[in-house]
Amino acid sequence: MKANHTPSKGVRLIDIPNLPADQALAMLARMPEYLGEAVAKLCYNQINQQR
Repeated sequence: MKANHTPSKGVRLIDIPNLPADQALAMLARMPEYLGEAVAKLCYNQINQQR
């Protein structure tokens, strides 16, 4: 799946799991902790849906 973002708009939270790991980790490092937790929950839900 391709992440949907432009430099002017940034990246949506729902697109972070689809980014390359190095880009996603760099973004998460700059975000508040509660947003990182939201992304972790999103990733967890996506993994469970694929099973």
